[in-house]
Amino acid sequence: MKSVEGDGYVLLEDIAYTSEDSRENSQSYREAKHSLDLYLPCANKSDAQSVTQSAQSAIDHGARGLVVGEAAAARWSSSYTAAGGSAGTGGTGTTSCTAIRLISDGHSAGGHLVSLLTLDERYLLSEGLSISNIKGVISVSGVYDLLNLNWGIWKYVYLHPTFGHDPQCWKEASPLHRLETHRNSPTPPFLILCAKLDLHLRKESKIFQQSLRDAGVSCDRFLMEKTNHFSIIYHLERNLGEDKSLMEHCFSFISFNCEVTGK
Repeated sequence: MKSVEGDGYVLLEDIAYTSEDSRENSQSYREAKHSLDLYLPCANKSDAQSVTQSAQSAIDHGARGLVVGEAAAARWSSSYTAAGGSAGTGGTGTTSCTAIRLISDGHSAGGHLVSLLTLDERYLLSEGLSISNIKGVISVSGVYDLLNLNWGIWKYVYLHPTFGHDPQCWKEASPLHRLETHRNSPTPPFLILCAKLDLHLRKESKIFQQSLRDAGVSCDRFLMEKTNHFSIIYHLERNLGEDKSLMEHCFSFISFNCEVTGK
């Protein structure tokens, strides 16, 4: 991992998805796919290092570690905001970390993670947070039922390598099925955005929206015209025949929920 300090941020490059003792942790393997870069609004490398250690610990836990890492990111974001711009304890802010509320968003697997994080409070509780720390959820072409990936190439490329072969594990990692045990619990509003040409996930997103509403959760869903699973992100600022672009939908959702809560 390399780190570079910028003006108000730290860039961490080449963070491995795999643990150091993994046989797949060769340089060529990591360069091909399994590494990431983080741009963090930190005051210094020390702040950034605390985030990286949490992320690497989560990554080393494998598939379950992905949502563990998401919870760690929520905890760090809350701490950073509460501390007035420092991930450490030397910030100038006075707001308690547990009073901070976040808008959580993600695309594709990211949509799956932010949805699961919100509907399975165990991960937030492990970081000293709760569902009350999430103000709203924005999921863009997310995956909500992993059982639907158990066919064709999808099970060999995505499902089995990441979540194993146990259907019970797939259910526990599926936002749609976690919702079955989450009913009557206070849940923040959802905004679901899906590509019009993302046929499989389009149907799944509609089922997920209805399930959320049946559970008493506020949820709006919009199909983005002339987009597929990837171009929906490429064109996030463009209006492709809709009243609003994807970005405008997100801003409207954030603005409305900030006005409602007054924060």
